[in-house]
Amino acid sequence: MLFTPFRLDLSGTLSVTGTALVAAATWLSTVLAADLMRRRGLRGPFETLVRRVSYGRRTTAPAPPPDPAAAQSRERS
Repeated sequence: MLFTPFRLDLSGTLSVTGTALVAAATWLSTVLAADLMRRRGLRGPFETLVRRVSYGRRTTAPAPPPDPAAAQSRERS
């Protein structure tokens, strides 16, 4: 989007060094965004798309995992 003629048209104005800096900044921003999404437990857009195509859209929320402490107390009773 930065280098196309119908957007910012930076292809003729940036030097090789400037282009490399734009590429490095773009890469760094995607790495930071991916790490932030990982820390928050969010899926990326491609993973969401693949899961939606593979499994379909869920109509209900998934059941919560069983509580191990509750299961052990039931076994002891």
